[in-house]
Amino acid sequence: MQLAPEWRQATLTLLLASNSAKLALILKSGGSYEQVIAQANNRAASTQKALGDPADDLIFKPFTPCRYMDTRSVGGKITGIRTFDLANNGASYGGNAGCDPKALAGVASEDQIGAIAFNIAYVDTSAGAPGFLTVRPAGSTQLTAMLNWYVAAAGAQDSNAAVSGINQTGPDEIEILSSGAVHVIMDLLGVFVTPHASALDCITVQSTNSNKVQLPGATDQFGVTCTTGYQVTGGGCHFSNTDATPATENTVIINKCSRSFDVNTSQYLNAWFGQWTNNDPAKSFRFVVRAVCCRVPGH
Repeated sequence: MQLAPEWRQATLTLLLASNSAKLALILKSGGSYEQVIAQANNRAASTQKALGDPADDLIFKPFTPCRYMDTRSVGGKITGIRTFDLANNGASYGGNAGCDPKALAGVASEDQIGAIAFNIAYVDTSAGAPGFLTVRPAGSTQLTAMLNWYVAAAGAQDSNAAVSGINQTGPDEIEILSSGAVHVIMDLLGVFVTPHASALDCITVQSTNSNKVQLPGATDQFGVTCTTGYQVTGGGCHFSNTDATPATENTVIINKCSRSFDVNTSQYLNAWFGQWTNNDPAKSFRFVVRAVCCRVPGH
């Protein structure tokens, strides 16, 4: 504001005493507004999750329901807490070997699973009533009931569909808590996978120019555009003569082979461009331009 030093200091003192959040931030940090914003941006950039949050940004992958657990076949009735490792397939817990969470989810490790969707059932409450059971992450303390029973009978049974998070840090991912001894059956309906890198899906698109360029110094050019949904990541050009006589050195000069650029809009296009000159007065040539086009597949 071109103020004298003493007036500038007095003005800044008054401003910094205001209720403005930005000015208060400047006062607290002892820096300029630009420095504060730069620091805030740096902090945001350093904490940005490039592939998403492994607990919140989950993707559901449904599959044909399969029997993962049946305590009537393996383990016997559950009373209290029993833990389970999703690294094992259903054969370990009285279910089917083909009920393998990792394989069905298409992930390499059970740690890439963030939650499971399932149908849970109890059978035989003859040990006593009332009672309840729940499925929860291994080591959890939550007591929200997924099933309740009020009758003690060998033929009593009920089921419920639910979703539960899992423990991604320990050897076991889920646990079942039952207040009384009952058989438990679990059928998996799908899993929620955590964000993870996917290999690029790439295709090569090419076009052949069949123009016959025979005059010395003649020039031709054309480009090739990527398929919709794909982005150009590279490309190339090559030529060959159309008869059996080999092309001599420097017969065809490739003047340009690069990503297409629109001079009118000053924007790069989703295409690859080639331009060449024929210095042979007798031979014709075929010129090929190709574009490497990629996309990041979903998962």
